[in-house]
Amino acid sequence: MRRPPSGRAGTSRRPAGRRSAGSVGQFGFVGVAFAQVLYLERVRHESILGAGLLLLPLMLSYVVVSYAAARAVRRFGVKATLGTGSLFAAAGALLMITQSPAATSAVLAILMMLCGAGLILPSSTAVAVISVPHADGGMASGTVNLFRQVAGPLGASITVTILTSGLTSRLPSELAEHGTPPAVADRVTRAVSNGAPASTAPAGLRETVAAAIGEAFTASLHLAALITAVGTLTAAAAAVVLIRNRPAHA
Repeated sequence: MRRPPSGRAGTSRRPAGRRSAGSVGQFGFVGVAFAQVLYLERVRHESILGAGLLLLPLMLSYVVVSYAAARAVRRFGVKATLGTGSLFAAAGALLMITQSPAATSAVLAILMMLCGAGLILPSSTAVAVISVPHADGGMASGTVNLFRQVAGPLGASITVTILTSGLTSRLPSELAEHGTPPAVADRVTRAVSNGAPASTAPAGLRETVAAAIGEAFTASLHLAALITAVGTLTAAAAAVVLIRNRPAHA
């Protein structure tokens, strides 16, 4: 059995190390993107085009950091790059827990999450390729990409499920706290659960309904962000424990 040649930037003791980091990074990256689009639409009342334009400059940070990730791996090693990326992503997710309808912390939280993903995703593919014999590099890269492709839809579906179910379950109590009559609150909750915006509420209650939706949605967003933070912190621990660093030779 051939052994990987020395001088590689990092080797993985078990395949779980490289797969878990990449999968969790993709899970958080896609989930956070969906969550923030819904936040901008449902809470900040942005149009779909407006939400996309607001997020586009932040998405460019992912491209820039992904480009720099290769140099980071060569200079600091895979373990340090993956661990740093996971910590950045976790910090961004934790910052989302402080997000409120009127807060501007969402920009910094998204930026940190995207920078973390930019370090995690290219590095996880790199460590998969360099930790196996050259002939198996394609299979290793494909396996990591397979796990990432599964994790992306899971991140979107789980995050959106948490947001929509949390919004529906919390909205009646938020409406009651804002003084909405129970009969009206029931109708509004059913309408919102079917995707209706606050602007469809009775004219005299639109501001009240919009405020209640904002509070209910952000509370659900906090739970989704906490799950992402726990996952990325677990990925950071996996990077430290399961991946062994070796200095790269020039």
